[in-house]
Amino acid sequence: MATSAQAARKAPAPGLEEASLFELRRGGSKITCTASDFGGEPQVNFEGKTFRGDAIRREIAVNLNNLAAIHQARGEAAEAERLYLRSLEIKEKILGPGHPDAALTIHNLASLFADLGRSGEARALYRHALDVFERTLGPAHPHSLACRASYEALP
Repeated sequence: MATSAQAARKAPAPGLEEASLFELRRGGSKITCTASDFGGEPQVNFEGKTFRGDAIRREIAVNLNNLAAIHQARGEAAEAERLYLRSLEIKEKILGPGHPDAALTIHNLASLFADLGRSGEARALYRHALDVFERTLGPAHPHSLACRASYEALP
């Protein structure tokens, strides 16, 4: 069975394939970050401690989702879609497709599709996100309520 990211994607979305390295100085501390796709081990070194693995991947996914929302607000739909799909791919790989954090990105992607008039795709994604939210968080949770309202507002 295909994951939500695989089902929503028509062509492979480019992601963080190339390794990158950057350093940032914050106060007196040096932060060194390396990130690569799943072939490598992303890590962050901060004040002599190294953080790596799924915790870093999850933060990358959250930031990709947030960056996608910025592109969506700026009317850059193609880039927003690419980033939402990449975020969703990472979240589903590390958290599973039934996790509410993955459903949050599915909801955001549905919102983008609704904005673009892609109502059929939006409806299916809203329904999936709503099922996950209600099953994991309950029907009265704010995520469930917001998703239901968006789903019901579709033409």
